[in-house]
Amino acid sequence: MPPRTRCSFSIMRHYCCSLASAGLSICALALSVPVARAETDESPQPGVAPYCDYAWGATSSSVSQQLYPHLYLSGGVLTGAESVNVTGSTGSGSGTLWRLQAGLSYGLADLAEGLALRDRARAECMLYRHQSELFAFLARYEEPDSVAGALAKIHVLQEALPVAERILLEVRDLFLRHQATVEEVNATGLRVDTLRSELGSSRAHVAASARKHRVSAQPVTELMRSYRATVEQVAQSESRARMSRRFDLALRAGYDQLFGVRYGIPLAATLTFTINPGALLAQPPAEEQAQRGRIGWASFGLEGIHDRVAILVSRLRAVLEAQSRRTQETSVLLADLEARYKAVEGMQGDAVRPYRDYLWFDLIRLRAEDAYLRAQMDELGSLLPPDGDATALP
Repeated sequence: MPPRTRCSFSIMRHYCCSLASAGLSICALALSVPVARAETDESPQPGVAPYCDYAWGATSSSVSQQLYPHLYLSGGVLTGAESVNVTGSTGSGSGTLWRLQAGLSYGLADLAEGLALRDRARAECMLYRHQSELFAFLARYEEPDSVAGALAKIHVLQEALPVAERILLEVRDLFLRHQATVEEVNATGLRVDTLRSELGSSRAHVAASARKHRVSAQPVTELMRSYRATVEQVAQSESRARMSRRFDLALRAGYDQLFGVRYGIPLAATLTFTINPGALLAQPPAEEQAQRGRIGWASFGLEGIHDRVAILVSRLRAVLEAQSRRTQETSVLLADLEARYKAVEGMQGDAVRPYRDYLWFDLIRLRAEDAYLRAQMDELGSLLPPDGDATALP
């Protein structure tokens, strides 16, 4: 083989090997991009992790064929051809030539779409997490009772119940000694039963709430801001996935043998750039419209999460205002009752004892109610946006 021909084949082989190496490097880079899973471990909702496993599994299955190169094998026949040697002179015969091609192909459009789909899966996982937290907020606070208030009430009643039972035993003992009437015994027993009933109902409410999904400690405004930000991320990742094939830079390299033609190493490589005019003219305004509609539909749809949260926040704010007034009234009554009970607490005698016990039971009832109201106000105050924050739930 002449030196010039050998040099040409050497350059061609180096060129093909370089393109193939570049394609493999791009493929390795795509496969080495870490799948940054959403931080589902921090979510208090048990259904978030299974959904994210589904989202990542389905996405990984879908994009696995896009992040890996395509291997191809093809064969064909050329008719009416003449055998040609490497110097360009024709051979002695003509007819049918067989061709065999094998190698790999890879396009940047596949890579861009695969990475965009990964981002969309991550955003959808985070969106489901924020939706679950908002639905847990709705499930917890759509009921009128407060768990924090019930816990505070339980604390007061648990401390008072042993004293109430001791008072009942004393009244029964006085009745046996003919120092108390049947009416006093029945009234005291009824008051003790009332305390037991309130304690039992409060415990049942707390136990029922414990079976529900836990509510995030973040204020509802932060939950809504996170939800809207994630909706925007989902819309953007969907847009990137749709626009990932606006243009493509595709590499095709491998073995290309034409039987009947004498030449050196049968390597071939092509680098093809394609672009669709529709991606430049029609797709950008359509994508802007799609993103606006996606965000608006997810945020402000009829009976959507935003409407339900906004209605509940308005209702809870009204509850907070009403409970604030009740707390002020209860505080006045409690202070008056505390003063009256202290005035008779140290007095002895059958005449003052029924009145003293009556005041004590009323005092416990008001203390439990005051503890409930204050705990509920603290809970709602930490969850609700400020009253003057008009942009908290736009």
